[in-house]
Amino acid sequence: MPRFSVLPLVLPELKELLAARNLEALRQLLVDLDPVDLADGWRALSSAEQVVVFQLLPRRLQSLLFEELDVEEQRSLLLNLEESNIKTLLADLDPSTTSRLVRRLSPRMMRHFLELMKREEAGQVEEHLNFPVQSVGSLMRRRFVTVNQHWTVRRSLEHIQANTRLRHLEELYLDTIYVRDNGSLAGEVALKCLVVAPSDMQVGQLMDRQIQKLAPMMDQEQAAAIFQKYKLTSAAVVDAAGGMIGIVVVGDVLKVIERETEEDFAKMAGMVEARLLTRPPLYIARIRFPWLIATCGGYFFVGWVVKHYEGTLAQVIGLASFMPLIAAMGGNVGAQTATAVVRGMATGEVRSLGLSELVIKETFVGVLLGLLYGLGAAAGAHLLYGDRFGWRFSLVVGSGMFASMTAASLMGSVEPFIFQKLHIDPATATGPLITFFADLISTATYLTVATWLFLQ
Repeated sequence: MPRFSVLPLVLPELKELLAARNLEALRQLLVDLDPVDLADGWRALSSAEQVVVFQLLPRRLQSLLFEELDVEEQRSLLLNLEESNIKTLLADLDPSTTSRLVRRLSPRMMRHFLELMKREEAGQVEEHLNFPVQSVGSLMRRRFVTVNQHWTVRRSLEHIQANTRLRHLEELYLDTIYVRDNGSLAGEVALKCLVVAPSDMQVGQLMDRQIQKLAPMMDQEQAAAIFQKYKLTSAAVVDAAGGMIGIVVVGDVLKVIERETEEDFAKMAGMVEARLLTRPPLYIARIRFPWLIATCGGYFFVGWVVKHYEGTLAQVIGLASFMPLIAAMGGNVGAQTATAVVRGMATGEVRSLGLSELVIKETFVGVLLGLLYGLGAAAGAHLLYGDRFGWRFSLVVGSGMFASMTAASLMGSVEPFIFQKLHIDPATATGPLITFFADLISTATYLTVATWLFLQ
């Protein structure tokens, strides 16, 4: 069920209070707003209004709101805040959040913000910046709590309480407590287990030793596949020596999956990046232009095939009526198959099936759909042209539909793997070429069968 946002109801009042500079009433209104709702309507406020609203929020809500904003919105806000506000905010943010932000800044602005931070926190941010953008190291969080496996439950809970600050509570992951032994990661234990366990029991007796560990240089998509496979809510990031250096939580992984899914579907639509709608028209046209050129060039070849069969079309003009239908159905089936395969490659589902099994299964699906729709198309063709061209016309239309859908399913299941072997992004190349090949094969088959039946 979609989440209901109250912001549209209070936005007029919020704007009115801002205009009247009634800061006390505005502060009371903002405390009752969910930071997620406020982030949704952030663009409805001017830069000056955004600064006032942000400064009136309690410190805890400031960091929550900042986390919900887009990177560009975060950057714009920081450029308009006073240095004292920036220092406070950066002190509350996890270094991973700060590193994702400063990556978008100019070198001069990056140095300036790092200088505003404490030396230890700035050093952690710089460590994050040394990891590749798509790596686990750039995604991991630094604020976590560890306990020793030889500690008692009482000592562990006292340690957690002593090392937790309320202002950092939203940035600190406490659902799972990681257990160390002589500097290495030994296991994990749920906080709820520590709360209910006997106070004199050792943590080593409670912890789970079979845990998933991530390397900082691991690709984020690979980490997302591990989270999905093992149904994880968090995972420890360890260095080469086995020491724990950070954690990755499921919320951040879901953002990775969402981003990758957006990018894959944008590429399959002939674009190289997601969220293009906010870009200028000339930029959008330039991004879409290359793949449209490739598709257009391919269809000139399809036109050449049609020209080769001009004699057949001239004698059986009704054939032209079904060419768009056959081509469209093949393109749709190919796009469906390719989308499923590309998604399976991204999530790791394809690896569990194997290439040969996947291709056979998807091709068989195409055969079944081709038979079903081929019979339906043949029946429709007979109703329209049966009295004029006889049974042969229905056979031509049915066989064309069957060939189109079967070939499209085969191509849609094979092409992504071919492009992957050629080190070409399957999401980028598969969509346009599937449609072209399906139309080429279906048109050639359709007109060849027609020529054989009507002109022999």
